[in-house]
Amino acid sequence: RKGERDTFAIDASIDRENLKRLMEVKVPKEVREIYKEFVLRIIDVMNIRNILRGKWLGYDENSCRKLLVGEGFEVPKWRIEEMLKAKSINDAIKALEGTRYFNYMKEHIGDIRSVQPLETALDKALLSIGSEISTKNYPLLGPIIDFLIAKEMEIRNLKIICKGIEDKLKPERMKNLLVVR
Repeated sequence: RKGERDTFAIDASIDRENLKRLMEVKVPKEVREIYKEFVLRIIDVMNIRNILRGKWLGYDENSCRKLLVGEGFEVPKWRIEEMLKAKSINDAIKALEGTRYFNYMKEHIGDIRSVQPLETALDKALLSIGSEISTKNYPLLGPIIDFLIAKEMEIRNLKIICKGIEDKLKPERMKNLLVVR
């Protein structure tokens, strides 16, 4: 975990900068709101993921706060604060009750041996939300959003497969970690 801990803040900083640039992209006014929701949903997922991963690594509240990448769409500041103040990963997940993200993660409450299933659940949520957003303006922005999310999941799945092969995981174990539609 030490190596992961060393690079985590750097990853969050890079994500923060990339998301800032995404928000600055000029898009046609017809799709501006849809595009904004898309980017803000990514911010939601990254914030949730970073808080859960930080708690898993034993970060305190202030260290987790430094991993936030911005203000998202569905998870307001007060809910982020509840997650940051939570004493456990289970409590942090419970702080999301009432959001779409909670519905994807609630089955893991009580039996957390790793953050990987939670991250997979968040990826599934983003995939589903992205598909919904892509249908809101199908002729212009929809296919692009759908493509971007699909490529992100494909890259993630390839990383899982490579790491699984390296760690000599059984195919069944790797299959459970993959995110597919």
